[in-house]
Amino acid sequence: MHVGTGVVHVRPGSGILSTPRFVISGSLVIVGPYAGPDEHERHLLVTEGAGNWQDSGEDEFRFDANDGRLVSLLLQVPDGASTADASGDGWAMTSVEAGGLQLAQAEGISVPRCVSSRVTAPGDILLCTTEVGSTAKADGRRRLRVAPDVDLLFSGSVYAGWMLYNPSAYLSAGWDVTTPSRPDPELAERLAEYLTLGDGRLLEALEDGDSAVVDALRALTARIPADRGNERGRRILRDCIDEFLDFWQ
Repeated sequence: MHVGTGVVHVRPGSGILSTPRFVISGSLVIVGPYAGPDEHERHLLVTEGAGNWQDSGEDEFRFDANDGRLVSLLLQVPDGASTADASGDGWAMTSVEAGGLQLAQAEGISVPRCVSSRVTAPGDILLCTTEVGSTAKADGRRRLRVAPDVDLLFSGSVYAGWMLYNPSAYLSAGWDVTTPSRPDPELAERLAEYLTLGDGRLLEALEDGDSAVVDALRALTARIPADRGNERGRRILRDCIDEFLDFWQ
């Protein structure tokens, strides 16, 4: 199988144990054993793979330097999310395999970034696909669960993107390592609304001074009560929206 220019093998039952973190303000999903920028930098030094320096802008697929196991991911969520159907555009209907990846060929590895992001209306699936994944035929799809609620997607043997289940349960304000939060369907729906606000052109609309988008952000915040459900996740999403409003006003 191929992840960008890297050649990998599937290792049954040897996925990443780290809990995902959805850093909503940075549009990142982090799955790794580090809890800050310094730890992340040290992690890069003792692993190999794509994303070999901090803030490179490249998705990170890091493999153990000794045995080649996939040990961490840092995935960028493309701007401009749109709404996916209930099946995650069919990807959730693909049988899932539990396992990990092992790097077979590392030299010069680079991973294509995802070009589209989609989220289901209930907010239970965040789907990001590469150009290959955006046009993948159903009968050639493969889905590999490499970490809790994180699936890597393949079209044939080619990397096609990734999925995060229950993204609202993994909301994070930054590097902090957390445990999954209890289900909060209302927060999940509000998160989906936020990701798709302005038809996925939130920054563009704010730059253009679109008052309707500002009003929509305020109204959305008002529909995220902070004193119930997943209080931590609600606070993180509210704070993210407030930061947007503070910056653009």
